[in-house]
Amino acid sequence: MTTPTTGRKILTADEFIELVVEWTEANQAAIAAAWANPGEGWEDWIRIEITRFIQGRFLAADLGRERHVYTDTSKQCDFVLNGQVAPDPARRVVVEIKTQSQGRLAHFRGDFKQDLEKLDELAGEYRYAQRLAIGFFFTKDAGAATGKLFSPVGARNLAEFLNDYHRVYFSSKYKPWRIEPDEMADDLVSRAGSPKLAQERDDVFELGMVWWRLDPLATAEEEEEEEDDTNSSVESSDESDAEQSDSTSTRTKRGVKRKRADDDSDDPDDSDGSGGSDSPDSSDDESDAMSDDESDDGETASPPPTKKPKTGNTRQG
Repeated sequence: MTTPTTGRKILTADEFIELVVEWTEANQAAIAAAWANPGEGWEDWIRIEITRFIQGRFLAADLGRERHVYTDTSKQCDFVLNGQVAPDPARRVVVEIKTQSQGRLAHFRGDFKQDLEKLDELAGEYRYAQRLAIGFFFTKDAGAATGKLFSPVGARNLAEFLNDYHRVYFSSKYKPWRIEPDEMADDLVSRAGSPKLAQERDDVFELGMVWWRLDPLATAEEEEEEEDDTNSSVESSDESDAEQSDSTSTRTKRGVKRKRADDDSDDPDDSDGSGGSDSPDSSDDESDAMSDDESDDGETASPPPTKKPKTGNTRQG
């Protein structure tokens, strides 16, 4: 039995994946037996067993527990790695586990995609965390179980869907077979599409694991840029308000001057007896004022800078 290491252990997403692969390889019979039981309970079982295995290796590993990390507080994640031991949210990993129940292989594709979409809904500081989705499935009924075999056409469609992701196939005869995204294995597709091969009880690739890692929804740099854009917009708005205020003050002063000029021209004691509207100086002043008014009225506030869009759901792999 391995003696667990002590001290704080920060688990990266890659380390977690490798530990899960190691546990799966060593527990294929137990997984097949749990999968064959009716209901959804084996997803809880697999989460508990993975926790026991990793903490048996690293006593101080922080796997967290089901937590409310989503905008919809009714939803929970399966793991938050390093949630307590890593003050920096960027070192945390939010993990979703999806297991294919017996008789639901045709639905596994949609269930796994729902977990990926769910990881796009992280809230608060968890938006800085890495995101990881892992799924467990059987390419056909496991030898320890009984039931209707999955159709060859459906199996082929599943194999083609899984080609977009990392996957590992396990066998009691061979070491785990790892396949990278877009590396379609012709042998596997052929096996999945053949009714004869799909029903062979010694088909070694029964248990599979698929996984995909996503970048954080937000980074500290993006938050700083967003804050700078907001501050710039506020400053621009304040400057525009100040300019409008100065323009209004100027027009008011000019209006007062024109009123005084009109009052002087209407004075009955005016020495030349002429009306204000015929005065060349008054006409020039009014023309200049109108020109200034038209120029001032044409001023508009400069628009705030366009907010930089976020790109949270970049697929990292």
